[in-house]
Amino acid sequence: MTYIIDNQMHKRKINELLNITGDVVFPESLVSIEQCAFEVCINVSAFQFPHTTPIQYHTNTYEMEVAIKVPYGAVSIYQSTDGWKEHTIEGY
Repeated sequence: MTYIIDNQMHKRKINELLNITGDVVFPESLVSIEQCAFEVCINVSAFQFPHTTPIQYHTNTYEMEVAIKVPYGAVSIYQSTDGWKEHTIEGY
C-alpha cells in the first residue's frame, strides 16, 4: 500500500499512523518535516520524495532502517548531503 502525505501533516497526526506499511509518498510542495515525525514508523517500506534537491534534514525524523526513495538523478546528491547520507538512498 502507498500512503500519500500532503504538506499539512503534523507530528501528532503522523504519530497516529504508526502502523502504516508500504511507501509513504510526499508531494513536491513539502518543504520540511518536523524532527522525530516518522522515527517510530518501522513498518514503512520507504519514504519517497519527488525533490531533486534535498529538503532540510532534521535528526531522528525517519527510521534509519527505512529506505529513502528519490528521483534517479538526485541519488548522488542525497548520498552526499548531511543527514540524508546516513540512510539507504534508492532511485525511482
